[in-house]
Amino acid sequence: MLIPLLYPLLAACTADPPSASRISPTTGPAGTAVTVSGTGFSESMSVKLGRKPLSDLAVIDETTLTGTVPDGLSPGPANLIISVPQPIDPCSSEIKRMTHIPADGSSVKIDRHLPGGEVDRIQIAVRDLKAVEYGETQTGEDGICRTVYLRTRDDQRYLFDASSTEDLRWQAQRIAGGLGKPLEVGETLSEVTREPEDGG
Repeated sequence: MLIPLLYPLLAACTADPPSASRISPTTGPAGTAVTVSGTGFSESMSVKLGRKPLSDLAVIDETTLTGTVPDGLSPGPANLIISVPQPIDPCSSEIKRMTHIPADGSSVKIDRHLPGGEVDRIQIAVRDLKAVEYGETQTGEDGICRTVYLRTRDDQRYLFDASSTEDLRWQAQRIAGGLGKPLEVGETLSEVTREPEDGG
């Protein structure tokens, strides 16, 4: 079964979106190795043929990526779709976050309920954590988004909590102490408030 590969690029809106200029070969059955040339390629991109992710995707550099035609495509033209995930405001009210540390303290569980009903579930072993990070970023003219991230030993960062109304500094301190990890404080834009009393 031959599948003509079309490549008008459909990319998410970014300042410098990736652009595809050539795909080779332009036809082939499932399993066919393809090379895509263009500009602005990065590891953060997702690449699909029609509705199927390009198999064995490898970004060689900013101008070249390779992959194979996935199984399950219908015969006929298939658009090459390249998209870049848009940054999500950690303090967005559209994201509902549930976090849980089991009583044995062996792991941290994070459920993110995203717009559209998608749930992103993450479980991180405490032994793989390197540090707890606290930081603040400006939002709008007067707003401040306060964030608590967990950083793993391979330097992956996972958002634990975020708020534009609550001071999370003390929560970050307690999480770090409870997990036995160092607390790293980044830029702070607000005044330090007194730690709340237990039970108050």
